[in-house]
Amino acid sequence: MFPKLNVDSSYIPYIRHPTRYKSVAVFAKIDGTNWYDITEWVKEVRIVNKLEFLESPAIDSATIILANLSNEWTPTQYNDAFDPSSGKFNGTVDQAYLSKEWEVKILLRVYKSDTEYIDVPLFYGVKTQLTERHKEAEMKVADICYYATKKKLDTDILYIDMKPHEILADLFQRAGLDSSQFDFQEVQYPCTFLARKDSTIWQTVINLVRGTAGKISTTPEGKIIYRTRMDTSSYSDPNPALSLQQDTFKRYDLGTERRFNKITLESEGYRVDDDLSWVIDFELQGNNTIAPGTTATFELEYVSDYAVAVSDTIYISYSVGAGFQEDVPFTVLESTPQPSNEHIQITKYERYADKAVIEIKALTTSENVVINHVKIQGRQVKKVSVNKLIKENTTGEPDKEYSVRTFFDSQAVMSNIADVLYENINKTIRFGLAMNEFYADVYAGNLIEFAVPLKGISSGTFLVLKVEHSLQSAKFQTSLDIVEWKDIEFTTGDKTFTRATRSPDPVENQTQQQITEVQGQIQELQEQVNEVDERTNYIDSAAPSVPQNLSLSTTMNDKGESVVRVSFDPVPEADVIGYEVTWSLDGVHWHYYTTAETLSQFVVPGNTTVYVKVRALDAEGKKSDWSSAASITSAKDEVPPAVPTGLTPTGLFQTIMVKWNPNTEDDFDHYVLQYDTKSDFSTAKEIVLNATSAVIKDLAVNTTYYLRIKAVDKSGNASDWSSAVTASTVKLDDASYYDYAAIKDAIIQNGKIDTAWISELDAGVITTGYLDADRIQARSITLDKLAVSPAFSLPSGTLAYWTNSLIDEANQIMPEGYTEVNLAPRVTLIPENAPEGSVVGDLIAANTIYAGKRIDVGTGVNRWAIDGTNGLVRVLNNSDYPVLGIIYGPYSINMNGITEQTITLPVALTEYFVLLGISNFEYWRSTFAPNYSRKLILDWQKIDNQSFKILAYTQLVQPKQYPNAQVTVEYNDSTETYYTLYTITVAVDEAVVRINGPDLSVEYLHRYSGTPPYTIKVSYTWELKKILPDGIYFAKLGHIDWGDGTITEWALRDSPSSSSNVTATLVSYTPSTLKESANAMITYSVIGY
Repeated sequence: MFPKLNVDSSYIPYIRHPTRYKSVAVFAKIDGTNWYDITEWVKEVRIVNKLEFLESPAIDSATIILANLSNEWTPTQYNDAFDPSSGKFNGTVDQAYLSKEWEVKILLRVYKSDTEYIDVPLFYGVKTQLTERHKEAEMKVADICYYATKKKLDTDILYIDMKPHEILADLFQRAGLDSSQFDFQEVQYPCTFLARKDSTIWQTVINLVRGTAGKISTTPEGKIIYRTRMDTSSYSDPNPALSLQQDTFKRYDLGTERRFNKITLESEGYRVDDDLSWVIDFELQGNNTIAPGTTATFELEYVSDYAVAVSDTIYISYSVGAGFQEDVPFTVLESTPQPSNEHIQITKYERYADKAVIEIKALTTSENVVINHVKIQGRQVKKVSVNKLIKENTTGEPDKEYSVRTFFDSQAVMSNIADVLYENINKTIRFGLAMNEFYADVYAGNLIEFAVPLKGISSGTFLVLKVEHSLQSAKFQTSLDIVEWKDIEFTTGDKTFTRATRSPDPVENQTQQQITEVQGQIQELQEQVNEVDERTNYIDSAAPSVPQNLSLSTTMNDKGESVVRVSFDPVPEADVIGYEVTWSLDGVHWHYYTTAETLSQFVVPGNTTVYVKVRALDAEGKKSDWSSAASITSAKDEVPPAVPTGLTPTGLFQTIMVKWNPNTEDDFDHYVLQYDTKSDFSTAKEIVLNATSAVIKDLAVNTTYYLRIKAVDKSGNASDWSSAVTASTVKLDDASYYDYAAIKDAIIQNGKIDTAWISELDAGVITTGYLDADRIQARSITLDKLAVSPAFSLPSGTLAYWTNSLIDEANQIMPEGYTEVNLAPRVTLIPENAPEGSVVGDLIAANTIYAGKRIDVGTGVNRWAIDGTNGLVRVLNNSDYPVLGIIYGPYSINMNGITEQTITLPVALTEYFVLLGISNFEYWRSTFAPNYSRKLILDWQKIDNQSFKILAYTQLVQPKQYPNAQVTVEYNDSTETYYTLYTITVAVDEAVVRINGPDLSVEYLHRYSGTPPYTIKVSYTWELKKILPDGIYFAKLGHIDWGDGTITEWALRDSPSSSSNVTATLVSYTPSTLKESANAMITYSVIGY
């Protein structure tokens, strides 16, 4: 439906490549005036662009992930000045730009060479939300139709004899958009359309677009685009944006669901008077008295359905005491917004499409003012027809109706709209495609040529319903949702055929009045309307009488819907042409329809109280008063609602947030949400609610909860439970928690908690190295170690112990044995101060030493724990043998890009680094650059204190003939022997040797003495200062500088003859032995504390 983007075709191969030749460019109008390039901070972009198809139009969206390393995108971090070039985006406190809305455009910059590139538009919209995360910020962007969702009309607007594109332009301009941002099809058919002030402009646009069988969206350049096939004189299909074959996508979903099989189209016709008349001519009765100094509000309906050109002047007849004032004019203008005389003042005058609201204040001091009569002039707008057109179900299946209210009186136009809608409901073939390449030049609404012979479709034109782009560093992905559009050819064996759908002839509803109108003038009336016109011979200039004996009944129809039937006695006046019935579910909001019969019915939610009123209409446009309201409880259905879908929980600290998709049943009433720590829900708690989300609080920390939900309708029918989902509450030290965390209900008097000192915090425990507070109030305090100052003092080196006391027992404080209090930086344990039962000595020899918790050895940073629970022994280093290692391991890789592996340590470390070694590695030829070869690069990234990631990737290097391993060469002649010595300059800081035995995991760090660089021969033996136990060991040694600026790794090979020596040998290669692929054995070693 929508034209394709204008993109230079020579750049298409570069756009398609999934990893190369392009980058993302993002610009933001942060100050509302100038565009600023924020590309430097962009880490990732996700775009969703979609087109409605038998649904309501939706707003497109984009998500931008930004680097936020220095609070550039923190809304609460203000700057000394607004300076985007240096990352000062928020500006001053008064500017606060990050908390405001501003426009954003996203481009794809595609390079053909270093100097040739184009920008392809991907998205244009409004920044609606900015959420800061750890070192990142997430920006939400909506397309420019978003402006229309945030604004309502100031008053009702009745568009008379205007074309749809003219109405759309006026509505969007009222939302603040410029006509240069519109690309609207110019439809030739005028209509009458009512835009109400109680709806947003976007809701009004949706109603208009649906009523014209149209499509509306926003293009990647930022233009609002509207097309409809109801007017073939102004619409034709654009050229396809591209052609797709079955080898262009890697995954697909195929669906053929038929959602509807019947079309119902309703329209109302209006006539607008040429001359002014009294649109309000109201004799007030009852509550029409205004006390002195007070105000009263009068809501007055027009004598016709609607009115336009309603006058600024109000004529009021009123009485004060014994005096009477007749038809006193009050004109409300901008210069005199509250006109008055000596008795009354008009304080408010609002004109709507169907009524006027007047607020009057009595200026008298002692006498009441009685308002008797109000008159206002305008042009009457009368409903003269109610048209209905039906495309019947021809499938033989139960009716699934798609109902639309349109705004055209012409039967021909309505038939066009019905034909378009009927074609749409028969387009059932849909594909969801995950594409192999990137399709930045396609957006929702484009047409594409598509063929999937393996699925029986040899060719056809499809409509793009949704495009999703994901743009990351060197990774560009697209997925498409498409639906059949036209010319679909199917292949069965050697035969090809095209499916044809016959549109049934429209059926006119004979119980409604019919009318065809051309250029706002009635040219031809149907028979039923002619009968009405004949009644004008009986015009009596009086409103008809109120219908009598209003009666209601209710039943269930064959669709399972609750129906209310309305009947009443016919009104006897000869000029009566019909009746207006109104019904409500709450007595406040009313629904109206017009009928020529005294028996009618309508569908309502089941088991609900329904209020109904009726009044008569005559040929002069006059209406009777409403009858008294009758009420009835609608029939109860027995059909339960659908099981709610999309139940999605998110675990937080002591809290779970959960959301789900809304149920769409008309008689839906509420949801029941259950949660439990048991999977069988035997102890479940329930929440009853109407919303589609909930926040469950006061939960246990670090606990898994099971959740499920069901829907209940107004008749009490309940759906089955949804499938159970799970979520776990988090501890406060979980990284994700800080997105949501808040500290509540906590009082620390004159104190502070320094977050830098807190290592762990959950619902029951604060683990900290430092807590500063003047007062801590607690029912009991259990201590392992406590440094107390200056409450009391004891000699340095003293050990003090808590013991039970009467006060402890009275307060139920139960220490576990003796808990020591260290009163000095260091305590020397000697026989005189050792606790009873202690073993004191310079040397303790035993086969087994038992410790209840742990044994600590050493001091300062060299203090290590022997922790039996982890099965790990850390041997303390000394001056000769510094030992720090805790783990090692090998793994094999087959190099084909970047390889990652996550390693989990058996115990968390305070700090560590990783040594990586390579063995059994072969260089290989690059398929991308035949004149280059590949070199293996190893790196690692710390994830947390107990896990890290090994990265293995390659780097292009020029082939080079490195020196062979032999260094000394011997030359003999008849008299002498000559030697040539080749030397290598090696940068050596330290050599690390790893040994591993069956019961020991120890690493010796041997530092080479002397000042680098060193000159060594081809083979060099390092003599360790300690003979190692039997086992496997390896070594790693810096790098080699070949003297010409070329650096390569140098490996150490273990000596097979002695466990106390290590032989250094070169790792070299010859270009003639290059392989097509490579394998390597990588070993790693962790050094830490």
